[in-house]
Amino acid sequence: MKISSKYEKEIKKLFELSKKTYIVNFQLRNEELISHFSDVTDEEKINIIKEGIKIACQRKNSIEIENLMLSISFFRLYDRSEFIEDYIKLSKEEFHEEHETIASYFQRFHLPQTIDYIYELATSNFEKYRWDDKFCTGQKMLLCFGRHKHS
Repeated sequence: MKISSKYEKEIKKLFELSKKTYIVNFQLRNEELISHFSDVTDEEKINIIKEGIKIACQRKNSIEIENLMLSISFFRLYDRSEFIEDYIKLSKEEFHEEHETIASYFQRFHLPQTIDYIYELATSNFEKYRWDDKFCTGQKMLLCFGRHKHS
């Protein structure tokens, strides 16, 4: 898939700067990423990230998905409805490790349409989670489901 020429430079920069994320006091930080995109509107950031998600899904690149999810968090865009369809698509994909993040984002929406996807995540049988004999991932997602239901 060809990167949209409109966002090619921004997506490359976002991926480059996302690699510079670090931890301070048990919190992820990336001031350089936030600073670089400080003059970009939220709508443009959303469009850049959505384009990046399309590309990362086609490439089945889990690192890029992780960086995009981090960017959504750093820019505080996780509860933007523009991402619902992207979260739904990602929730069904097994190639990445962001299922718990997606479940927590679904929880923030408090929308009936996301409950089904939280349930699907909680009951998914992805190969990578089969090693977990206590199925902690599923339990966390059921907790999200319960919180979502009662909020």
